Amino acid sequence: MKALHTSKYYEISFDKSKSLIMHKALPATLDMSDEDFKQEMLLFAEMCETYTPTRDLVNLVNMKYSIAPKMQEWVNTEVFPKFMNIIDRMALVMPSGIFEVVALKQTMEEEIAQNFYQKYFDDEEQALEWVME
Repeated sequence: MKALHTSKYYEISFDKSKSLIMHKALPATLDMSDEDFKQEMLLFAEMCETYTPTRDLVNLVNMKYSIAPKMQEWVNTEVFPKFMNIIDRMALVMPSGIFEVVALKQTMEEEIAQNFYQKYFDDEEQALEWVME
């Protein structure tokens, strides 16, 4: 696994042999602004375009930033289109808080997000097993 990006908000790594990109939210997302979120999401999309992974494991267990409806729409129009023809399978490991889960699921249920074969998990090991099938 090769580390591609680390900030106080996210870690992104890539395993070429598995065509797997991993995107992990960190606890500091509690203090993340909308602009910080946009920068991180655009960087992730750029990594997908550069490394062309077919699988994505998104660990949102420590995600503390609440994705407001306007940001959900922005992700769908500005981020997902950049890698919707690259990533085939996306596993999402979700946080336990109901509010965070609702906002994250709303983002993934938007029209463009439906282009990904996706599944939600509460365990990263199970998510990795599924995304590698």
